Amino acid sequence: MIGFFIAGPILGIGAIILGYMAKQKGENNLGMVAMAAGTVIFLVSSFFVMLVGW
Repeated sequence: MIGFFIAGPILGIGAIILGYMAKQKGENNLGMVAMAAGTVIFLVSSFFVMLVGW
């Protein structure tokens, strides 16, 4: 559970960055999916971090 709180924002930001890089190389579908998944992971894990109060 703690790993989700710590790794969630880090993995979410990484997915957003890698999705942007894939989109720049012409992989539009893959880039958009990675950016969307990264945004969802980041927002959900950040919400739970704020909910717990860390």
